[in-house]
Amino acid sequence: MQRPPVEITVRDEESLVSLVTILLKDAIPISSFNSDGVADCNAVEDVMDGFLSVTQRAFARYARERNLLVPINRWPHEILAQVASFLPFSARENCLRVCHRWHEILSSERDLWNHISVIVERDEHSGARQLAAMLKRNAPPDTQRPVALDLHALNPPRTRVITDLVQSAMANLRELRVYCGTLLNTPWTDVLKVPAPLLEVLLLAQNPTSPALSMLPQDLFAGQAPRLHTLDLSHIGLPVHPLPALSRVTSLSYTVHITTCAEIVRACDSCPRLEELAVRAERADLSDPPPGFTPPRLKRFTIRGSVQAGYQDAIVLANRRNSRLDIWFPLPGARDATISGVPGLHALMVTTRDHLESAFVVAHGVDDYVRGMMSSHPPEVMDMLETCSDFYANVRALHLPDYFFASARLPSFASLTVLVLLVSSRVVAPYRHMFGDDAKRFECPSLRTVQLTTSLPTQDVQLSASGVAKWLPSNVDRLILVRVRLEGEWPLPNVELVREYHYDRNDEDIRPYGMQYLQDDAWIV
Repeated sequence: MQRPPVEITVRDEESLVSLVTILLKDAIPISSFNSDGVADCNAVEDVMDGFLSVTQRAFARYARERNLLVPINRWPHEILAQVASFLPFSARENCLRVCHRWHEILSSERDLWNHISVIVERDEHSGARQLAAMLKRNAPPDTQRPVALDLHALNPPRTRVITDLVQSAMANLRELRVYCGTLLNTPWTDVLKVPAPLLEVLLLAQNPTSPALSMLPQDLFAGQAPRLHTLDLSHIGLPVHPLPALSRVTSLSYTVHITTCAEIVRACDSCPRLEELAVRAERADLSDPPPGFTPPRLKRFTIRGSVQAGYQDAIVLANRRNSRLDIWFPLPGARDATISGVPGLHALMVTTRDHLESAFVVAHGVDDYVRGMMSSHPPEVMDMLETCSDFYANVRALHLPDYFFASARLPSFASLTVLVLLVSSRVVAPYRHMFGDDAKRFECPSLRTVQLTTSLPTQDVQLSASGVAKWLPSNVDRLILVRVRLEGEWPLPNVELVREYHYDRNDEDIRPYGMQYLQDDAWIV
């Protein structure tokens, strides 16, 4: 539901601007003014950032004081459940003792209790007591909402107290994730031989420095795991013969130092319904697949570094339609292939995470073929965008952070109709030649729709209406603002101005060519 806009009167705004101006002048150090009495831009930005921080703390304090006026035993059902979901298990159990109403509400919220996470450091018996209490909270078991268990153990088990508890609960588990120094050839092996009728997700990870690669038991789950569809193995191998318990697995992630062709053949034989395969290996076996090897038909194939000869090349060639290839941390020779290897490229998405510490590229081609790339060096992505300009003739949709748009020397896009810009979430517009007083018009004759949104979904960005109007191409007839506010009157009556609080995922102009938008600023297919 769209939140109604907050109306602030002109008089209130004038008073606020006057107050901020006075505080701003008093807060800027005298040394930051030049001989003409003009303050340094960096000093102004630093003070404004400080004002923003103080304002956020004031809002937080006001919210706390407001909440203290509401008796907590009258909290609405959904609010109480939401707050309890952020608490650790022990604190959540204490909430049951606050009052009868809290006990009744929290006990009825099965989702608060059926996701169990336990970290076992040195005292296995303490971890076992925690696990037993959590499993007891889920008794009697609910087959409609089975339990998800995450277990982190720094060392291999010295006793069976924990593994016996997990083994007794296997019939009620929906998800099992175990992280352990040495996982198999320990009591955990016995756990993996018990039938798992409700298990849907299995993740097993052991220390990559283990002396030998552990193997799954041949009688995994006694061959009885009819719902298992996702398998994630980290430094754990598959046995020589196919496993009946994996016959319905559709998603397999496999992490090893060096992957061999024989391992991938075994994975494909064990998982005949495989749709997604992720091989996170530093190096791959370059030998040719054995005679009779039929590459699986995949919806998604993820590798690291580059497409290498052997099984990787065979799988890529067999999946050129209705499929996606992702390359993590590509080698220099593989970066350009993210774009050049997509036939009929018509949509290009670039996003960044963690303050430009990593960048993601997704390129869409004909026949629903997609290639993605994750790089830990955003400048490399900018270089790739510039060197691959020969492939942009048919690109109709472009999604870029403003940092890339302003810094990369992008060529003209002759067919571009939709442009989505991810604007930096700072108080002051980051690039004056884009949205500031010195804005220069961006020329793109084919462009019809522009969307401006923020890089963080929890913060709004305020831009100058006149600056945006100066930058906007003259042929654009629709401007969509998502958590972006314009300061001043909009001077272009011929441009439709659409303000949205959230993305409308059903709007084909915002979600062009089969793409969807997620809250974490990632585009997926």
